[in-house]
Amino acid sequence: MSEKRAYSGLDSFRLIAAFLVIAIHTSPLLSYSEGADFFLTRVLARLAVPFFFTVTGQFVLSKYFYGEDSDFSRICKYILKILAVYAVSAAIYLPVGIYAGNYTDLDIISVLRMILFDGTFYHIWYFPALIEGIFIVYLLRRFMSVKLCAAFCAVLYVLGLFGDSYYGMAAEIPKAVVAYDFLFGVFSYTRNGLFFTPLFLIMGAYFGKCERDASAQTSGADTGCNDFEDTEMKLRKYTLCFAAAFLLMTAEAFTLRYFAVQRHDSMYIMLPVCVFFLYGILLWAHSGRGRCGIDIGNKPYRENFLRAGRRASTFIYILHPGVIVAVRLAASLTGTRTVLVENSLVHYIAVSVVTAAVSFALVFLSAYIRRGPKQSSECAEDERRG
Repeated sequence: MSEKRAYSGLDSFRLIAAFLVIAIHTSPLLSYSEGADFFLTRVLARLAVPFFFTVTGQFVLSKYFYGEDSDFSRICKYILKILAVYAVSAAIYLPVGIYAGNYTDLDIISVLRMILFDGTFYHIWYFPALIEGIFIVYLLRRFMSVKLCAAFCAVLYVLGLFGDSYYGMAAEIPKAVVAYDFLFGVFSYTRNGLFFTPLFLIMGAYFGKCERDASAQTSGADTGCNDFEDTEMKLRKYTLCFAAAFLLMTAEAFTLRYFAVQRHDSMYIMLPVCVFFLYGILLWAHSGRGRCGIDIGNKPYRENFLRAGRRASTFIYILHPGVIVAVRLAASLTGTRTVLVENSLVHYIAVSVVTAAVSFALVFLSAYIRRGPKQSSECAEDERRG
């Protein structure tokens, strides 16, 4: 069996990030402290979606971005896969959206805005944003160098900031207001595939390049890259830098909230800095090699769980709004609304537990159908030996 790289740190945080997304949509601490809930859902949880974009940048775009692979067909296959997931997600939530009255009084412009930018339900904006971000990075890279492309995407992010958390400042400039009002006629938020996604995709592409250079160094090749020479020292530096950046982002978020300048609260100046250092920590602290995606020296059952969790995180992201509706309906029918809904923490726990259970069941069911019981048992036996 071929050797396969394992990414325990990234896989672990995929699950954490998925539950942070649930937190954004359920406000777990709101029953106890508005400030604590703001910190959890509008500061800490804002790391989740950029992390997912960064993962895609590393594993999908990196080689193309750095000119190591000019074949765009593999990326096109990935885009088609995301389109299929988007279509299925839209179909799942179409009845819920109709029941909630989300699709009343729609014209052709509203429909296009919903499909291309906002998503047909409030959480699946992620999929069109991912696809658009990939195409933007692809087109920019065709005409720009790596550094110029990265700088251009950073400028896009800054422009997005003034349509998001810093909109109150842009609103003081008449011409800026006109420009952003025009943009908000095209899409509802600058947290989208044009302004938000590209910078994090490029960030992931950078980490992919550094990791390939590190692997080449390990094999004895001279690449001239020193990014992984002293991993322990680098991890300490990255941890300190992340802690400092996260403190600054927390202060930034609460300051913007205090002065009420936010139109939305997805984009902060310090967010890309936090994601950069966090991603480096996760990538370098727990990566290794082994069979069936297993890190040598780690317990196979733990790695099996992380691998299942990697796949389950997508289901958790897609399914949790439906579970929110189901939990609220069950609470109303059973007369437990005071406990299951009005207590925000209990509501979050209930939604998380049910969503995780359904998601992991779907992962194991799909694996069973795809590989069959015999092949699954053979792989499990190989993992126990390896």
